[in-house]
Amino acid sequence: MAEVAGLALGAVGVVGLIGAFKDTIDLFGLLAESRDLGRDYEILRIKLDIQKTLLLQWTDRYGLDEANDQEGTTPLVSVSSISAWRMGVFKTQYDDFKKRIAQGNDKPFRSRALWAVRDKQKFEVLIRDLADLIASLDKLIPVTSKQPALRNLADDDVRSISGLQNLKMLLEASQGTHRLISESAQRIISRACEEIILNRLWFRKIHERRETVADAHLDTLKWALYPPKDEAHWHDLSQWLRQPSTHEVYWISGKAGSGKSTLMNHIKVLVSSRPIPACVAIYQNLPKLKLQDLTRKDIGAYVKDVIGGHPYMKRLLRRSPDGARSVINQLVDKSSGVFLWVVLACRSLLSGFEDCDRLPELQKRVDELPPELEDFFDLMLAKINQRYQYQGAYLLRLCYESQRASRSPGCPALANMDTLALALVDDLDVSANSIAGLSWQDKIDLCTVLEGRLRSRCGGLLETQPAGNKNGQLVGGVVVFMHRTVFEYLSNESVWEQDCLRTDPYGPAVATGLSMRDLYHMILHVAELDKEGKSQRIEAQVISALRSGLFWTQRGDAIGFFEQLPHFLSGLVACKYEPKDPVLSALAKACHELPGTATRNYLHAPLLLAADIGAREYIIRNPEFRTLNGPSIPTCGCPPLIFLEFRPSWFNLNTRSRPSPQSVSVLLRSGANPRLRENVFTPWLLWLQEPSGLTRKDRTDDELLQAMDVAETMVKYDAGGIKDLRKWLSSDEYRNRPIPVTQRGDKLLKFLDEHERMISNLTKDHVFDRSR
Repeated sequence: MAEVAGLALGAVGVVGLIGAFKDTIDLFGLLAESRDLGRDYEILRIKLDIQKTLLLQWTDRYGLDEANDQEGTTPLVSVSSISAWRMGVFKTQYDDFKKRIAQGNDKPFRSRALWAVRDKQKFEVLIRDLADLIASLDKLIPVTSKQPALRNLADDDVRSISGLQNLKMLLEASQGTHRLISESAQRIISRACEEIILNRLWFRKIHERRETVADAHLDTLKWALYPPKDEAHWHDLSQWLRQPSTHEVYWISGKAGSGKSTLMNHIKVLVSSRPIPACVAIYQNLPKLKLQDLTRKDIGAYVKDVIGGHPYMKRLLRRSPDGARSVINQLVDKSSGVFLWVVLACRSLLSGFEDCDRLPELQKRVDELPPELEDFFDLMLAKINQRYQYQGAYLLRLCYESQRASRSPGCPALANMDTLALALVDDLDVSANSIAGLSWQDKIDLCTVLEGRLRSRCGGLLETQPAGNKNGQLVGGVVVFMHRTVFEYLSNESVWEQDCLRTDPYGPAVATGLSMRDLYHMILHVAELDKEGKSQRIEAQVISALRSGLFWTQRGDAIGFFEQLPHFLSGLVACKYEPKDPVLSALAKACHELPGTATRNYLHAPLLLAADIGAREYIIRNPEFRTLNGPSIPTCGCPPLIFLEFRPSWFNLNTRSRPSPQSVSVLLRSGANPRLRENVFTPWLLWLQEPSGLTRKDRTDDELLQAMDVAETMVKYDAGGIKDLRKWLSSDEYRNRPIPVTQRGDKLLKFLDEHERMISNLTKDHVFDRSR
């Protein structure tokens, strides 16, 4: 306890101060009902809360809420004589304050609260009096060196407030009167706004571009670190880098493929973009450079090294130096400063070297090269052998659709195309049951063959990227577009209308191929789950592949995926690893042993998973369909399929709206018992009554239309629930819906009436027959 506090208490007594403190806190509670009286009163309420907070901070410093604070304190007369007048001021002000509210003490609690806030001016006077009271307490017991600073206390209290709107109102209420609280609120609001902006800007692949930028050629881009000397003008980048952090931004402008990302990869803060109109308008008066105007020497150095340094070109330079140099110079001139173009052009000439082209033939290759990248891509595709075009189009489409889907917010599709998984999809002779037995050399061979097939069938637009730091290792690597502009090129739907990019109409669907890629990815990694130190990372990869696979099965042929899934499940059970993820855990538990044997049933898990996402084509093909869709509860412990339609996702996937009219109809027609129950009520009746069921507030109109289709089917199969349906159809929640929904509801009501009449007639006929 602070020494000055103890001395002061000797003058007025601890008990009296505690009583005054409790009365004051009660007063704050008395005025709490003013919160719904409009913005002005909301601000006043916050001001009142500020005073309450300051008073509570004072009690923390003084230790008034501690048990030992009620012990008496022996005063020192010499100090108490100095401090007595302070407590006298406090006691006088507090007595006056209590008299101001005495007039409301004989009224009910709510009336007294309304009296305190009805007059805005009086309420403001009340708050000023409270502020004066607390200021007097602060003077009476100042902060000591051993106590937390007032700024820290203010930060702690303001930090406990949630919601940007509440913080803004606190800032408004505290400005001009409580500097520390106002400054703290301003800091926290700024941090909250920064976090909101960063969250809005974030996306899953935010670092992908930076991580995949290739290293610059050894003799290129060195000029960027020195002042301009050439005829081309640009603002000195090296000088800008030495400027203080408050200096204006620097804009690197350049065509697609000119080397912007390569140049800025190791610069901390820089603006880089293509010269699109919006960027030109914003940055045109800022320091800048146009990269394609400055890279001629870099491109010349690259061509000299890659083409001029090739043994075949060296022989040509010895025999026909002028003609050979002309080919090299034309490459540099035709590139227009675009590095990607010259890289592709050099590849074409290297192919000519392999074919032992003579100078006129090499010159023809250069002349055929179009100056624009899009035309260059067209040319690369046109050179694919016609017999390979279907295969190449399929591989390109797999990679394009995978990347396109993964860019959609919330989409679970995998972005990276694993080299080995794609090799397995491409090799029709490999089946899921043989993957677990592949040796390391088998995997290398598969990836090596795929690398060659990508070259011959995709025109160089797809490449393999080795795994991590393992130089040249294809296994564990990924297949990528040779440049991001290829993805943009393929994003134009008219490109896919070219003959060379049309997929085989009788071949496998792209979505089916991607679902099998994900399944193969799961099988390849499941054996590593029990490896110490890697299991958590591997499990995350497996569950990501599973979610991606389920995403694609709903857009393609689900039968192949689910029929091959037992090969993954057998590996999951065999590795003796207990999954932490609820989906994998549920799948493993569904692989139960058959009664009286050590053999496991690997058909229930795929069936339950298929039912969970609504893959009806596979459900009815599964040999165990009748077991989980029969008239009684399955003895194996798995839930009946009809239960899954009226409960939350069994695997926590939430991949579809449930219940589905089509799924419910298929299950009931195939023998499901609509009155099957585990406890007192059937899942159908619980769904009618629970807030998360039929009466869920956030249901869309389409979901309501589906729900009424389900209701009609269930009632048709004597599932009951007519009373609950009538109650819902007469509710305001339903009646306020658009006309199509209410019209469908009227149709359902008519059906319920007819069904009840039919049941009544059947009952009468039954009674009549028995009486005869």
